[in-house]
Amino acid sequence: MPTCLITGVSGYVGSWCTHVALEAGYDVIGTVRDPASVKCGFLRDAMEGKPGKMSAKAAGHLTLVKADLLSGDAAWDEVFCGHRIDSVMHTASPYFGKEPSDENEYIRPAVEGTKSVVQAAIKHGVKRVVFTSTVGTMWFPILDGKTYNAESWSEIEGNSAYGKSKTLAEQAAWELVRGTSVELATIHPMFITGPTLYTDSSLINGFESGELVVKIMTGKFPMVPNLRMGISDVRDVAKAHLLALEKPEAVNQRFICCGEAHWFPDIVALFSQAKPVLKIPTKTMPSWLVYVASMCSPAMNRAKKGIDRDYNVDASLIRDKLGLTLTPEKETVADMMDDFIKIGAVDAPVSEGIS
Repeated sequence: MPTCLITGVSGYVGSWCTHVALEAGYDVIGTVRDPASVKCGFLRDAMEGKPGKMSAKAAGHLTLVKADLLSGDAAWDEVFCGHRIDSVMHTASPYFGKEPSDENEYIRPAVEGTKSVVQAAIKHGVKRVVFTSTVGTMWFPILDGKTYNAESWSEIEGNSAYGKSKTLAEQAAWELVRGTSVELATIHPMFITGPTLYTDSSLINGFESGELVVKIMTGKFPMVPNLRMGISDVRDVAKAHLLALEKPEAVNQRFICCGEAHWFPDIVALFSQAKPVLKIPTKTMPSWLVYVASMCSPAMNRAKKGIDRDYNVDASLIRDKLGLTLTPEKETVADMMDDFIKIGAVDAPVSEGIS
């Protein structure tokens, strides 16, 4: 049975990657900051034969290992030394929920963590590494009328701390594997949506798209900025990681994992249509108001760079080389909303109790 090391297995994407790998017959060595933490409770339960939404194969085939992005080369080397590892999915990435006062709070763990993992993979003869990147490594600056694809790279100057961290980390990964026997593929989602594998609603506070969806569902956005983005179903993202791990065609490829880009008010409208009883606002925020708000809101200051920019993305590679059919966006949104209500992250509508 092949063994895959997956970093950040308690995360939204990492847990789904773990689920699909287990279901596909892999033994998984999963790294987390603290295996005894509340955040890992659903994983420990699955390992003890109480899978919840996780694969039942976690019992006997999932092992948790303590490792942090800043643990250092020696610590990551030890992780690889202690287990026979055939492949790696590197999903772990720092998340702070807002722009940090020091951009190196994002950049240092992202870049150093990636280097440590990839260097250990090279040293220990791992065949293939799949790196969780983002369309954010492709699209900065956002240009009106441009279609971004696998050849596109973001500029560093003027980018956000998160954008810099992911771009520099991905560039470091490509540079490290050059001339080695390790094969690399990268997965680039956008607005990651879809159900979680969590059983504890408090874990929604640990990832950006989860927090954003809670705000959408609870009407915290009376108006929505006119930005464009694509929807990436988290289950598709996980499947893409597995396919990129297994298919020969995936080597040296960067896969955009979403459909075409949509205006954000139209995306919010999908949430509104899925649960009309929530009365989710869908009004578009005037562009001038975004610029006014940007003077006192770091989030709006970042958002204004993409206001009214009519760009798109070319995700044909994920279909042509991986053969992945993406989940319909309406299904993704509806499943995420149902999941958030079921685990108590959002109160169930009075007229629509969900069992």
